[in-house]
Amino acid sequence: MRIVLFSVLAVTALTGPSLAGTCKAPSTPQEGVALCTQAITSGKLPRIELAAAYRLRGNALKKLKQFRRAHADYTKVIELRPKYFAGYFNRGGTFRIFEQYERAVADYTVAIKLNPQFFSSHFNRGYTYSLLNKHKEAIADYTSAIRIRPKDPGPLVNRGIANAALKQHKLAIADFEAATRRNPKLAAAHHYRGESHYELEQYDDAIIALSRAIALNGKSAASFQYRAQAYYEKQRYAKAIADLTRAIALEPDSAWSYNERGISYDELKQYTKAIADFTRALALDPKMGDAHRNRGDVRRSLKQHSAAVDDYTLAIALDTEDVWAYHGRGLAYEALKDKARAIADFRSALAIDSDHQESKDGLRRLGAAF
Repeated sequence: MRIVLFSVLAVTALTGPSLAGTCKAPSTPQEGVALCTQAITSGKLPRIELAAAYRLRGNALKKLKQFRRAHADYTKVIELRPKYFAGYFNRGGTFRIFEQYERAVADYTVAIKLNPQFFSSHFNRGYTYSLLNKHKEAIADYTSAIRIRPKDPGPLVNRGIANAALKQHKLAIADFEAATRRNPKLAAAHHYRGESHYELEQYDDAIIALSRAIALNGKSAASFQYRAQAYYEKQRYAKAIADLTRAIALEPDSAWSYNERGISYDELKQYTKAIADFTRALALDPKMGDAHRNRGDVRRSLKQHSAAVDDYTLAIALDTEDVWAYHGRGLAYEALKDKARAIADFRSALAIDSDHQESKDGLRRLGAAF
C-alpha cells in the first residue's frame, strides 16, 4: 500500500526586511522571478534584503518546478546570511526533491539549531527520516513538531505512520485517533488507523475506520483494498468483491486488486470469474507468482489437473520458496496418479517448511517417508 506523508516544502512567508518597491508580492511566480531578479541585479540592496530577494526568487522558481535554480538561490541566501535558518530550511527541501536525503537532514538540522521553535524544520526533518526508514528519529522529530504546534494533525498522522512502520500499532492508533480529534474530516488518519487495526487483526475496527475514510474520500483505492482484506478475514467475501471492484474502477491496472478479487471469487466457488481475475492479474504483472498459484488452485478444484501443474510450475519458477505452490502441484500430480512427482513436491514443500502439515499428510497418503 502506498504511504502518503504530509510535508511542508518551503518557507514562503516570514517576517523580515521590507522589500517594498523591489521584490514585492507578485501576482504570479513568473512575475516574482522577474521582480526579484530586477531587485537582485540592481546593486542597490543591502545584504539582508539581498538575501531576502534570493529567498523569494527561490520560492517562485520552486513553484515553477525549476528546482536547480531554486536550489542555487537558497545556497546564495546561506552565503549572504549563514545564521539565517530559512536558507537552510528551504535548501533542505530542494535536497529532498533531488532525493539527497542525508544532505536534506543536514540542512534541516542547521535550521533547527538556528531556530529551535520553527515547526516546519522539525516536521520536514522527520519526513526525511521517514524516507530514509529511520523511523525512531522521525518519531522524535514529529514529537517535537507536536509540542510546538499541538493542534496540528499533520505530525500526529506522520508519527502514527512511523510507529506503524515499527510495528507499534497501538501507539500508531493512538496517534491517528488524536489526529482525527483535531480534524474529524482527515481521511488519511482514518485510513491509517484502519490499516493498524487490520495489522492487529481487529477487523471490525478496521472496517469502521476504513468506512469513515471512504465516506470522506471515495477516490482512495487503498482504502477500498484494505477494507476488502478486512471483509475477507471476516469471511464476508461478497463485500470484499464489491470493494475490490471499486478499487479496480479507480486503479484499473492494479494486478493486486484482480488477484485478491479472484481469491474471494474462489471462496464463493465462482471459479470462472476467479480464473478471469487471476488471468487479468498476470496480464498486468506476468511475474506475480501468487496469481499463478491461485489460478492453479482453482484449476485443481475444476479437476483441470494438467493445467494446474502448469500454473504451479510457473509460480515455483518465480518463487522457489513458495511452499503452497509445491504442495498444490503435489496434489495435482497425486490426482494425475503421478506418485513419484507428487512425493517429490511434498518433500520439496517440507524442505522449505518442515512443519507443513498438509504436505506431511500427502506423504502419508502415498505411503512415503518424510
